[in-house]
Amino acid sequence: MTSDKSFDQFVGTASYIASDDLKHAVNVAVALARPLLVRGEPGTGKTLLAENVARALGLPLLRWHVKSTTKAKDGLYVYDTVARLHDSRFGDGDVKDIAQYIRLGPLGQALDADHRVVLLIDSRRRRPSANSITGTRASGFLSRYAGC
Repeated sequence: MTSDKSFDQFVGTASYIASDDLKHAVNVAVALARPLLVRGEPGTGKTLLAENVARALGLPLLRWHVKSTTKAKDGLYVYDTVARLHDSRFGDGDVKDIAQYIRLGPLGQALDADHRVVLLIDSRRRRPSANSITGTRASGFLSRYAGC
């Protein structure tokens, strides 16, 4: 099988030696501009993989640490109602401009980026919960292309 150098963007790093199957999976996800979900038990190197993919491809790494109380919308944005209430009560800021009270979460930052990023979604949970997004032990990362 011949190797296409433009396809093989991730070949590992000096500190991370990846198997051929893992390199292929990462390169397919990068080439198709699609997310890559990496599952495994704690300590198997999922976080190291995301860090080294970002380093090897020269992309910023965003981290989203989720736990049992994390809701999916928290990854997109957080609306700061307390700050808005404070401003309305004490006259600081324009409370009509709701955008100033919205802070993008890691997923929102990745989707809003005008360039590719690697988003590490890292589970810090040990027992699954029916209401959380951490029902399985998984870490994933997204390599996002602008405009896709």
